[in-house]
Amino acid sequence: FDDIGKVLDLKVITPLWQKDQREYLDELLKSKFRFIITSVTTGGLDDSWLGKEITPEDVKRLTGLGSQYGFNLSFEGGEAETFVIDCPLFSSPIKILKANKIWDGYRGRFEITEAILDP
Repeated sequence: FDDIGKVLDLKVITPLWQKDQREYLDELLKSKFRFIITSVTTGGLDDSWLGKEITPEDVKRLTGLGSQYGFNLSFEGGEAETFVIDCPLFSSPIKILKANKIWDGYRGRFEITEAILDP
């Protein structure tokens, strides 16, 4: 990215690349960010993670799984994707009413088909 930035005369800013990923996730949760996992594409993460809201206990579990299976704890390599359902920036949390889990035995996704703002 730095090389491309130089060619285009752009400054590359990567605030998460030098940050401890465990500390980052802990900070998000302490800051009242609520998020779910919407896709998984790596060993160590099965369909039970799809649609799961991440808690401090889950961060501990993910830390161990990340070490064991070699994935980035905050999924910066595309091992999983997340969806924020509430945070201090939102006027209302998002309430998921309907969703489908799609799993092929190794990877899967949580497709939200109906959601509302929860007053």
